[in-house]
Amino acid sequence: MEKLSSLQEQKGELRKRLSYTTHRLEKLENEFDSTRHFLEIELRRAQEELEKVTEKLRRSARPSGSARVAPCTRSCQTRI
Repeated sequence: MEKLSSLQEQKGELRKRLSYTTHRLEKLENEFDSTRHFLEIELRRAQEELEKVTEKLRRSARPSGSARVAPCTRSCQTRI
């Protein structure tokens, strides 16, 4: 009888640990998904910025007879 009681106690402890571990894994999964989503957005923004810079470089590399855009902030786009 004592052995059965001990086994039931162990079973209860294992259930508690399993429940805790399951809950912790679910939290980590949510954190991971949230971080992945954030990083995907940041990657898209960086890719868009790279495309803009690449296009500016292409425009500035045109032959001297072409109009060129002087490098400046977004608020000013003057022709040289």
